[in-house]
Amino acid sequence: MTYRQMIERIARIRGKRMPIVEVPVLSPRLSSLWLHLVTPVNASVARPLVEGLRTPTVARDDRIRALVPLEPMQFDDAVRAALAG
Repeated sequence: MTYRQMIERIARIRGKRMPIVEVPVLSPRLSSLWLHLVTPVNASVARPLVEGLRTPTVARDDRIRALVPLEPMQFDDAVRAALAG
């Protein structure tokens, strides 16, 4: 699941429409300044978050399951639980 798919699914669960504008090139610095301009997030906080979007987040092993004895939750269920909490 891509970050875009996550954002779209969260918006749908919240009953909102999330317009997403893709740009061909935007540096993490410019992206963080843009976030600072259109959201209450400070640019110094936004920059590491934006830079983290470059990192793939697909888990390829399941060793964590031996360490954390919790049953995995579907994405939509996890979103609903987080929004309720």
